[in-house]
Amino acid sequence: MSKFLDIADAMKTAIESVVETTDIKVVVDRQSNLQSHFDQHIGKVKAGVAIIKFNSSSSTSDDAEGPRMNGKYTITIVGYAVLRAGKTLLDDIVETICKKLHHWKDVTTNHCQNEAYVTNLQVVEDGKHIAYQISLKKVIQL
Repeated sequence: MSKFLDIADAMKTAIESVVETTDIKVVVDRQSNLQSHFDQHIGKVKAGVAIIKFNSSSSTSDDAEGPRMNGKYTITIVGYAVLRAGKTLLDDIVETICKKLHHWKDVTTNHCQNEAYVTNLQVVEDGKHIAYQISLKKVIQL
Protein backbone atom coordinates (compact mmCIF):
# COMPACT_ATOMS: atom_id res chain seq x y z
CA MET A 1 0.00 0.00 0.00
CA SER A 2 3.02 2.31 0.16
CA LYS A 3 2.71 3.39 -3.51
CA PHE A 4 -0.78 4.72 -2.73
CA LEU A 5 0.50 6.70 0.27
CA ASP A 6 3.55 7.89 -1.70
CA ILE A 7 1.12 9.44 -4.19
CA ALA A 8 -0.85 11.00 -1.32
CA ASP A 9 2.43 12.52 -0.06
CA ALA A 10 3.12 13.86 -3.58
CA MET A 11 -0.39 15.39 -3.61
CA LYS A 12 0.41 17.06 -0.30
CA THR A 13 3.54 18.61 -1.81
CA ALA A 14 1.59 19.74 -4.88
CA ILE A 15 -1.09 21.39 -2.72
CA GLU A 16 1.51 23.09 -0.53
CA SER A 17 3.07 24.59 -3.67
CA VAL A 18 -0.11 26.60 -4.43
CA VAL A 19 -1.54 27.51 -1.01
CA GLU A 20 -0.07 29.50 1.85
CA THR A 21 0.96 27.18 4.66
CA THR A 22 -0.14 29.87 7.12
CA ASP A 23 -3.67 29.56 5.68
CA ILE A 24 -4.04 25.79 5.65
CA LYS A 25 -2.28 22.74 7.07
CA VAL A 26 -2.09 19.75 4.70
CA VAL A 27 -1.77 16.26 6.18
CA VAL A 28 -1.90 12.73 4.79
CA ASP A 29 -4.27 10.52 6.76
CA ARG A 30 -2.57 7.27 7.68
CA GLN A 31 -5.58 5.52 9.24
CA SER A 32 -6.09 8.22 11.80
CA ASN A 33 -9.10 10.30 12.74
CA LEU A 34 -10.22 13.38 10.76
CA GLN A 35 -11.32 15.15 13.94
CA SER A 36 -7.93 14.63 15.59
CA HIS A 37 -6.15 16.15 12.56
CA PHE A 38 -8.50 19.13 12.68
CA ASP A 39 -8.11 19.62 16.44
CA GLN A 40 -4.33 19.31 16.26
CA HIS A 41 -3.80 21.89 13.51
CA ILE A 42 -6.74 24.35 13.34
CA GLY A 43 -5.36 26.76 15.94
CA LYS A 44 -2.10 27.12 14.00
CA VAL A 45 -3.55 28.23 10.64
CA LYS A 46 -5.84 30.98 9.34
CA ALA A 47 -8.37 29.00 7.31
CA GLY A 48 -8.48 25.24 7.82
CA VAL A 49 -6.98 21.79 7.56
CA ALA A 50 -6.74 19.63 4.41
CA ILE A 51 -6.66 15.88 4.99
CA ILE A 52 -5.69 13.58 2.11
CA LYS A 53 -7.01 10.03 2.40
CA PHE A 54 -6.48 7.04 0.13
CA ASN A 55 -9.85 5.25 -0.11
CA SER A 56 -9.64 2.34 -2.52
CA SER A 57 -8.39 1.06 -5.85
CA SER A 58 -9.62 -1.18 -8.62
CA SER A 59 -7.92 -2.70 -11.62
CA THR A 60 -8.02 -0.78 -14.90
CA SER A 61 -7.68 -4.02 -16.87
CA ASP A 62 -7.51 -7.69 -15.96
CA ASP A 63 -5.00 -8.47 -18.70
CA ALA A 64 -2.61 -5.53 -18.21
CA GLU A 65 1.08 -6.45 -18.16
CA GLY A 66 1.54 -5.05 -14.65
CA PRO A 67 -1.13 -4.03 -12.19
CA ARG A 68 -2.62 -0.67 -13.20
CA MET A 69 -5.03 0.56 -10.61
CA ASN A 70 -7.59 3.34 -10.40
CA GLY A 71 -6.67 4.86 -7.06
CA LYS A 72 -9.44 6.83 -5.35
CA TYR A 73 -8.63 9.62 -2.91
CA THR A 74 -10.60 12.13 -0.88
CA ILE A 75 -9.22 15.48 0.18
CA THR A 76 -11.32 16.88 3.00
CA ILE A 77 -10.77 20.56 3.73
CA VAL A 78 -12.30 21.55 7.07
CA GLY A 79 -12.63 25.00 8.62
CA TYR A 80 -14.97 27.10 10.67
CA ALA A 81 -18.25 28.00 8.97
CA VAL A 82 -18.03 31.61 10.14
CA LEU A 83 -14.69 33.30 9.56
CA ARG A 84 -13.38 36.35 11.36
CA ALA A 85 -12.20 39.37 9.38
CA GLY A 86 -8.84 38.86 7.68
CA LYS A 87 -9.24 35.12 7.29
CA THR A 88 -8.77 33.40 3.94
CA LEU A 89 -11.97 31.94 2.51
CA LEU A 90 -11.97 28.16 2.27
CA ASP A 91 -13.80 28.17 -1.04
CA ASP A 92 -10.89 30.09 -2.61
CA ILE A 93 -8.46 27.50 -1.27
CA VAL A 94 -10.66 24.61 -2.48
CA GLU A 95 -10.84 26.11 -5.97
CA THR A 96 -7.03 26.47 -6.05
CA ILE A 97 -6.56 22.85 -4.94
CA CYS A 98 -9.05 21.55 -7.54
CA LYS A 99 -7.27 23.46 -10.32
CA LYS A 100 -3.86 22.17 -9.20
CA LEU A 101 -4.84 18.50 -8.94
CA HIS A 102 -7.03 18.18 -12.05
CA HIS A 103 -4.67 16.73 -14.72
CA TRP A 104 -1.86 16.64 -12.12
CA LYS A 105 0.89 14.04 -12.58
CA ASP A 106 3.02 12.87 -9.70
CA VAL A 107 6.80 12.97 -10.12
CA THR A 108 7.11 9.20 -10.52
CA THR A 109 5.59 9.18 -14.00
CA ASN A 110 5.36 11.21 -17.17
CA HIS A 111 2.68 9.13 -18.87
CA CYS A 112 -0.47 11.07 -19.80
CA GLN A 113 -2.72 8.23 -18.63
CA ASN A 114 -1.41 8.60 -15.10
CA GLU A 115 -2.98 12.01 -14.56
CA ALA A 116 -5.23 12.71 -11.61
CA TYR A 117 -8.80 13.85 -12.18
CA VAL A 118 -11.13 15.69 -9.82
CA THR A 119 -14.36 13.71 -10.06
CA ASN A 120 -16.59 15.33 -7.44
CA LEU A 121 -16.81 18.19 -4.98
CA GLN A 122 -19.20 18.10 -2.04
CA VAL A 123 -19.86 20.64 0.70
CA VAL A 124 -20.93 19.58 4.20
CA GLU A 125 -21.86 22.02 6.99
CA ASP A 126 -22.84 21.39 10.58
CA GLY A 127 -23.35 24.98 11.72
CA LYS A 128 -19.94 25.27 13.35
CA HIS A 129 -17.72 23.77 10.65
CA ILE A 130 -17.71 23.62 6.89
CA ALA A 131 -16.05 20.77 5.01
CA TYR A 132 -15.32 20.48 1.33
CA GLN A 133 -14.71 16.95 0.08
CA ILE A 134 -12.81 16.69 -3.18
CA SER A 135 -12.97 13.24 -4.78
CA LEU A 136 -10.06 12.38 -7.01
CA LYS A 137 -9.06 9.40 -9.11
CA LYS A 138 -5.58 8.60 -10.37
CA VAL A 139 -4.27 5.71 -12.42
CA ILE A 140 -1.39 4.06 -10.56
CA GLN A 141 1.10 1.64 -12.08
CA LEU A 142 2.23 -0.82 -9.41
